Amino acid sequence: MNLLPDVKCSVFSGSSSDPRTAGARAREKVLFDKDLALLYGVSTSVLNKAVVGMHAWASAIRRDQSPDRAKAPIVGWDKKFGLVKVSPLANWTKKDVWKLITDNDIPYNPLHDQGYTSVGCWPCTRAVMFGEDERAGRWSGNAKTECGLHTWVEGEEK
Repeated sequence: MNLLPDVKCSVFSGSSSDPRTAGARAREKVLFDKDLALLYGVSTSVLNKAVVGMHAWASAIRRDQSPDRAKAPIVGWDKKFGLVKVSPLANWTKKDVWKLITDNDIPYNPLHDQGYTSVGCWPCTRAVMFGEDERAGRWSGNAKTECGLHTWVEGEEK
């Protein structure tokens, strides 16, 4: 489904964040156990490489996901990456997203069916238990609420 046929889109993934790679999982687990700040570099390094020569990057964050995301702009300047950040789903709800997925038979990550309502890197993600917030499985047991991609820089519009 390409709603914007004139917009060039690229999809990137890095082996360091590939949950199928045993070596990547082991490296990320060591970083997670040692210091979450070190793991930040893993999450941002793929995007830093992918956006070379680009003017913008897109995110699927929604304002209803967390207090940190509640004021996320649909289009804003991302100081960290020096790019326009587009969050076209910012005003959507979880229900809106799943309606689009089911109505249009859009493929989605099968981990959602196993209770992973928010999927991140392997050591920072667990399945969510009944009654928990959809992002409760991220950085469980830590005060951290956002990965390196979505942390706001001081003075940046939120």
